[in-house]
Amino acid sequence: MAIDIANLRAATIETHQSYTERDTILYALGIGIGTGDAAVDPEALRYVYEEGLHTVPTMATMLAYPSGWWANPVYGINRAGVVNAGQSLALHRKLPCAGSVTSRLRVDAIEDKGPGRGVLIHTVRVLTDSATGDKLATTRQVIFCRGEGGMGSDDKPHAVATRPLPGRKPDQIATLSTRQEAALLFRLSGDLNPLHVDPVVAKTAGFAKPILHGLATFGMAAYALIAAGFRAYDFIEARFTAPMLPGERVRCVIWEEPDGRAFGVTSLESGKLILDRGWAAS
Repeated sequence: MAIDIANLRAATIETHQSYTERDTILYALGIGIGTGDAAVDPEALRYVYEEGLHTVPTMATMLAYPSGWWANPVYGINRAGVVNAGQSLALHRKLPCAGSVTSRLRVDAIEDKGPGRGVLIHTVRVLTDSATGDKLATTRQVIFCRGEGGMGSDDKPHAVATRPLPGRKPDQIATLSTRQEAALLFRLSGDLNPLHVDPVVAKTAGFAKPILHGLATFGMAAYALIAAGFRAYDFIEARFTAPMLPGERVRCVIWEEPDGRAFGVTSLESGKLILDRGWAAS
């Protein structure tokens, strides 16, 4: 089955969600906030305790998330070959700890890398307050369809995460731990892709075992920036370069720049760079 470019370009997917403070706390726990000794850390409690609760900015990537929309047979995409390749988030308003939201997704561009070399599908998703219509956030996601290609699409996408990491020594380094059940917990925030829970699906996709959601790692990095003192950002992006397994420890390196923060995430177990070209700014 070949990817149906016409149906993809015509795709407009609307999703609704009402969420509570419980969902906000669940997202924070899903990205590892409060793991281990951090369970009583005042900074962590801001995101996992209903008294004075705050939202992690990247929760906007999961609200009204149209999980597995690309698995619809009309698009002709091989579900087993799909992974996240890049993500950006622009916040337009402070994200409430509870509310009702509407998400509208469209395909922005389709990059054909050639027969068997894969296809990159760029999407734009706008999140609004369902009651007021106020725009809350705009997310851009790049999904990589491995093994696909050869349809001849040559769209010019909006670039995501193009700024290389600095070559100098980082200004801050944080070591983060993940739970063995991290993927099981994170999926409850809305990404139900079986790649992250089902061993059979993971092996079919070419992985030894279920991998952690890329958006979970993205959220971990977002919180690392907050814990490092950079709380005021309303834009964040990164490129996904390698899978991460639940239970792995990672190192987040941060560079302080005049106009924001650059960051990258490396697995301490595999030594692989997991998130590259990370950038956050206000």
